[in-house]
Amino acid sequence: MIAKTQVQTEQSAPKQEIIDQIWLNEQKLANVGTDVAVLDKIAMDFVSFDASGNTIAKSEYADRLSTTSEVKLTRLWGHFGSEQSCCLAYQKVHNSGVVDICMALWIEVDGAWRKSFHHQNVKFG
Repeated sequence: MIAKTQVQTEQSAPKQEIIDQIWLNEQKLANVGTDVAVLDKIAMDFVSFDASGNTIAKSEYADRLSTTSEVKLTRLWGHFGSEQSCCLAYQKVHNSGVVDICMALWIEVDGAWRKSFHHQNVKFG
């Protein structure tokens, strides 16, 4: 008799729960408004880049989040690179109709997940 090995194409339940929680945090950051407490979810060593390749540090990124109008996010996928790192890809639709594709890297340190990197393809669609 030949043994069958089931191929698992979905995340395990615990990993999927972590991805779901990270996704909720990403949504909160995208629509932070005046809720600056959620900015604690951004790592101290956070980095991003603007369209010209200039570095964007945590403080500038947080300022941009707090002045951004409401956006609609659609999760495309979430993937673990290691036990302590998770990458999310999502579509961001602005009220103006501009569509961006974003990628965020979240790292777990001392049991807390923090956003450490953000990339956005500006005006993708």
